[in-house]
Amino acid sequence: MSGASVCLFTSQIVFARDTYEASNYSLTTSATGKATFLDLPPGKYYVLGDLRLGKFRLMERALVEIKDKVFSDTLPLNLK
Repeated sequence: MSGASVCLFTSQIVFARDTYEASNYSLTTSATGKATFLDLPPGKYYVLGDLRLGKFRLMERALVEIKDKVFSDTLPLNLK
């Protein structure tokens, strides 16, 4: 969905706060619902995706590991 916030964290402690503050990388999804982070160094990233639709909030959390510069994945957002 377009307009969702997607943030990446390198610290699990900061990620656990359930807020975008202090994220290492952040984007808003495009009209096609995609967010593309370019040139991320290899490592573990904690991903927080969030979309607010009126009184509803769609949110997902995930851990991804990037081993090479080329990485692609889809993170579905679920109703909370």
